[in-house]
Parts: sequence; structure tokens; C-alpha cells
Amino acid sequence: MDGVELELKAGLAAADLRRLRRLLAARGAAPERGHLVVTRYLDTADGRLASAGLAVRLRSLGGRHLLSVKSARTTVGGFQQARETELPLRHPRFDLASLPPGLATAIAGHAGDAPLETRFETRVRRAEVALEALHGRVRLALDEGEIRAGALSEPISEAEFELAEGSPEAVFASAEALLASLPARLDLPSKAARGEALARGAPLAVGPLARRPEPPAPGTSARDAFERLLAALASTIARNLHATLVSEEPEGPHQLRVALRRLRVALRLFRPILDPAEARALAETARDLGRLVSPLRDADVLVPQILALAEEEGQASLAEALRASHAATRAAVRRRLLAARATGFAIRLLRLAALGGWQRPGARERLSLPFEAVVAPGLDRLWKDVRHRGNRLAVLDPEERHELRKDLKKLRYGTELAGDRASARPFLAALKRLQEDLGEINDLAVLEAFAPDLPPDQQAAFRALKARLGKAGKGRADTLLGRACRHWRALAATDPWWRADALQPLPALAEPSP
Repeated sequence: MDGVELELKAGLAAADLRRLRRLLAARGAAPERGHLVVTRYLDTADGRLASAGLAVRLRSLGGRHLLSVKSARTTVGGFQQARETELPLRHPRFDLASLPPGLATAIAGHAGDAPLETRFETRVRRAEVALEALHGRVRLALDEGEIRAGALSEPISEAEFELAEGSPEAVFASAEALLASLPARLDLPSKAARGEALARGAPLAVGPLARRPEPPAPGTSARDAFERLLAALASTIARNLHATLVSEEPEGPHQLRVALRRLRVALRLFRPILDPAEARALAETARDLGRLVSPLRDADVLVPQILALAEEEGQASLAEALRASHAATRAAVRRRLLAARATGFAIRLLRLAALGGWQRPGARERLSLPFEAVVAPGLDRLWKDVRHRGNRLAVLDPEERHELRKDLKKLRYGTELAGDRASARPFLAALKRLQEDLGEINDLAVLEAFAPDLPPDQQAAFRALKARLGKAGKGRADTLLGRACRHWRALAATDPWWRADALQPLPALAEPSP
């Protein structure tokens, strides 16, 4: 049987998988009793089929045996679309002759004379349930088990939403309804990808992801540029949201905030081709989630610095209180993110990246323009915001100076979206120097305002160490401000590169058909 497989995979801790089961039961959709599924993935010893994007597997479940071949796989985060050929077998043996001629030829062409062998296998206890959604029907499989490759193994604990009938919208609707408030890993690679990495002795990395979106090539259409940008940001946000929810690595919250800011800038720059209501809602949610993460990011940066001083002076009680406060901040931020249905937001981004729906009605002509022409007006507005405060930099109060720093970040992210072009480099270099100056000044302000929840008997000792940490920096504040003013003058004298490249009136929106 040939067909196209559409599915969204989500990694869940065992405890969260049990929570999902209870949620399904409460909705009258309890999964059937699990059954053992053993799947052997076949390939050459050097993984030629995997390198060619083919997955050949023999699956045994409940006395039945199936041979399947997956190819032409495309992914956006954990959403995967693949062409699948599936054949029932009487015995769990691979026979190239049993495949359709074209597929058999493709496998033989990639494998050459090398024999196929079991590269790795998965053994999972699978429970399944059928879900009805607005746009179709979905099969939800809950898998618990492991991947084995020689002496190596990796646990499997995941939910797999597969389209059974209807539109792919049903997959995302079902996933969002069930996972919105759970710490799910939404960028989960396929079992085939994880197994192949394990077989090569290099398990796929988990944890935070520091990724700047690949800028589009000059002249790329606005539609293609935004699609690729949204896909990259959706995956990065999903990955770092999960890291923030389950890991203590400080890079997770940091990269999550950066990705959310980049998303907001992208929505602002591509506004002429975006559905206004959708773009506004996405930007507001991204802003709100960034604010929720902010206290944890501040704690991740400042607590280790003050903690080092406390340990240096032998203040064990203060050190213990700082660690407890840091842990409490992390727990509170996680609760607030889950309460805000942050995972649901990430699923929404993945849906828009995979299926579209973000386009502005009547913007067909704009969508086909080079992206430079679409983003140039937005860059111009960002530049005007920067100039409004930058021209008064020497007399700005701390709050206005902080707003200027945020405007500079937006302009920097917007400039980086345009790629590594010669016309942008002088402007970007001057912008970065000014941003670094203001960043150091802002760090002093953040330290000054930092007030973790500590026991009353530790407050005086904490204030003393904070003052000690900030003393050296305060002495540099005037120097930093003077340097920032010089760097502002250099930036203001640099030609805005986008004006020469692309600034021009955009085509009017088409009138809707009667």
C-alpha cells in the first residue's frame, strides 16, 4: 500500500506521558491497552540508505509482520511528511523482489552490492486511540520503550499524532488541544534518525539550540523568505522552550528569549504580506512569553556571580539561600509558561510554518516581490525609532536608554535577516559596537534592581556582596556612556544600506473577489 504519512511527534517524560493518558481518559478517549511493537531498521553497514533519505523497516506486532519503506521525508520541527510504501508479510524477512519495481530499483541503486542488515531496532509498548478533530481524524500512539544499536540504547517516550483522514490541520489541532500545557519536546527527530545516529555512535544532541536563522539569498521572494524564516524560528523556539521547561542549563532561557525577539522583528518587517490579526496575536504572545522568561534569565546571569563571592567569603548560609531562590525562580517561570500554554504557541508556529495560513489576503503581488522590497519599509521605521532616541543619547534617563537598546536589538536582528551583503556590513558593525556599550550599562541597572527572595537574615549580606560586585562597574558607567555617544555618531553617519537596495512603494492590496 502506497501513501503519504503525515505525523507530529512529541517527546514526553514518563510522568508527562501518564498525565496525557489521564487527560485522554477524562475526555472519554482512553488509549487501548498497549501492545509490544518490535521494529528492525535495515541498511548497509555504512548507512547508505539513511544517507539517501530512505528508511526500510520490518515491524512485528501481535503476530503480524509488515515491511515499510519511507522516502522523500520533509520536516518542520517534529512535524514530518513522508512517502510510505507498506506491505504485509507472512514472515519477518526482507525480500527486495516483493517491493514495487521502482522502489526496489531505488534501494538497490543506493545499496549497491552491500547486503542489508539490521542497523538498529526499536522495542516499544504502544497504546493507540482514535481522535476526532475539526478537520479530520487522527491516530494517537503513545510509545514507551527504547532504541537499540549494538551495545548502545536510548529511551523512547513519545506521543505520535498521525493523520488518518482529512486535513493536516487535524494533526496540529489535536496536538495543541492535548499538549498545550505540557513540557513536550516538539522538535523530536524520527526514530529512524535517532537510531541511525545511535548506530554511528553519535546520538543526536538534545538541550538548548543557539541558531540564528539562515538569511535568504538576495532576490528570494518574500513568500519563500518568510516561510523559511518562520520554519527556522518555530523549530528554535520549540527546542529552547523545552530546554527551559526541563533543563537547568542557562542557555535555554537565553536562546528562547532571543528567538522570541527575532520572531517579533520578523513579524514586524514582513507585515505587508502577513495576515494582520494572525501577526498581531503571534507578536503579542511572543512578547508575553519573553516577559515570563525574563526573571529566570536575570537569575541565571547574576546568581552565579554573587554565589561565587559568597563561597569565596565562606558565607555558606547565603550561598544555600541563593541556590534555593534560583531554583524557586526556575520553578515559578516553568509554572507560568505552562499556564500560558507556551507549548501550544510553539505548536501553532509549527503549523503555520508547515501548512501556511499566515498570508495577507490580497497580497499575491507582494508575496512574489524580492523580500528586500518588502522588509525595507519596516527597517526604515526601526531606524527612525533608533534615531529618535539616539540623537538624545547623552541626556536619556535609564529607562529611555534601555528602550534605545531594545530598538537597536530589533534593528540588528532585522539587518541580520538580510544576509551577509557588503552594503550592510559597515552599518551592522557600527550598530553592534553601540549595542555592546549600552548592554554593559544595562547590566549595571539589572544588577542594581536584582532582588531575589531571600530569608530576612540573609538580606544584609546579599546587599553587601551585590554592592561589591557593582562597585567596579559603576566606576565605568560614565566612560561607557561617553564611548556609546561616540559610537552613536559613527552609526548615525553610516548610510542605511536598505534604502539604496530596496526602499520603494509596495503594490496595493488586491480587492477581494465579489
